[in-house]
Order: sequence, then structure tokens, then C-alpha cells
Amino acid sequence: MTAQSETLRFVLAGIFFSRKNTIELTEKRKVHESRVLFEANRLQLQRKVYEMLDKIALTIAIIGGINWGSIGLFRFDIVSWLCGGSTTLLSRIIFAVVGISALWCISLLVRDRREIFKTSEER
Repeated sequence: MTAQSETLRFVLAGIFFSRKNTIELTEKRKVHESRVLFEANRLQLQRKVYEMLDKIALTIAIIGGINWGSIGLFRFDIVSWLCGGSTTLLSRIIFAVVGISALWCISLLVRDRREIFKTSEER
């Protein structure tokens, strides 16, 4: 083999390996970008779920507060009136749901939204 053909062979081998490395890096970038996109979508969905639960819990707690206000002001329990008494199963379920909603609303006071929704890269 001549020196020129040997040099040409090394140059072509270098081009092939550099192209192969470039393709591998491109594939790694695509995988990384898809992971970042997945994480962003997951966080966006998590935010929406939290916002929805916050609104539902707050609405139920407000309704419970109105019921307690009617008991305090007028001695009239709206839930018991609607359900046929305060000891019925339905009224106890409603009271339990209002209590759970109030517990969820406590988290609204102490939750730092910036910390909850940080990505793993920011931590």
C-alpha cells in the first residue's frame, strides 16, 4: 500500500468515526430533550391537579362555613335539614367531606408553591 492510500484510509476512518459520534451525541440530546419535555409536562399536569383540588376543597370548606354560620346565627343546620337529621349516614358523609376539605385548605396556608414545582435540575 502506498502512503497516500494509507493516509486516505485513515482520513476516511476518522470521518466515519466522527460521524458516528455525532449521531450518538444527537441521539443522546434527543433523549435528554424528551426527558426534559416529559418532566415539564408532568409538572404542568401536577400544577393543574393541585389547582383543581385547591378550588374544590376551598368551595366545600366555604359551604361548610356557611352551614356553621347558619347554625351559629339561626340555630338551623342546613345539612341536617337537607339530609333528614344530623345522625343520618349522608349528613355524616357530608360533614366528613367538609372536614377533609378544611384539612386540605390548611395546606394552602403553609405550602410554598415555588418549592413544590421546582424541576429536579433546579434542586
